[in-house]
Amino acid sequence: MTRMLMRRGAVGLSLAGLVLAGCTSNPEPSPLPEPSESVGSPSPSSSPTVAAPSLPPEAKGTTEASAKAFVGHYVEAVNFGMQTGDTSALARLASDDCKTCDAIEQRIEEVYESGGRLAGAGWSIQSVNSLSTGDIRQPLLAVSIDIAAQTMYADSTSPPSQSPASQGNLDFHLRRSDQTWQVHRLEATQ
Repeated sequence: MTRMLMRRGAVGLSLAGLVLAGCTSNPEPSPLPEPSESVGSPSPSSSPTVAAPSLPPEAKGTTEASAKAFVGHYVEAVNFGMQTGDTSALARLASDDCKTCDAIEQRIEEVYESGGRLAGAGWSIQSVNSLSTGDIRQPLLAVSIDIAAQTMYADSTSPPSQSPASQGNLDFHLRRSDQTWQVHRLEATQ
């Protein structure tokens, strides 16, 4: 049972595996390799309170530049969710149609609701390129992402598991909704 919980947690917290394994229309991720052996026991930390990222002014327009800034904001919200367990910003930034977005939120919530936590630097954008869709209201952005190594504590008593650093490419399909961008679809690409 513990091994299954650890594997499930590693799948959930290696969001790289969730998204970069190609989860697009099906919110269930493909199985990942087993996490590495334990690296120690969880220790309570007194980390400072972190504020949720707010939408930067650059992301509020209707241009290609604002769409790119919005993607940066979404990645900040993913990192905030992984650091705190609060996925409310992610929910606001994605449309109801984005199954991968829902799966990311659910995996983060599963860990924190069971008393666990994540440790790591999260996602960082290396490049963002606009791919022509012919409609600026529905841009497609090809994003190269680095995902830092991560330690997942499934709950307060389980040993931690490690997810290695990885890289991948994501296609962000955006749409305008209520005067702002939303992620409509998120897909892993080669």
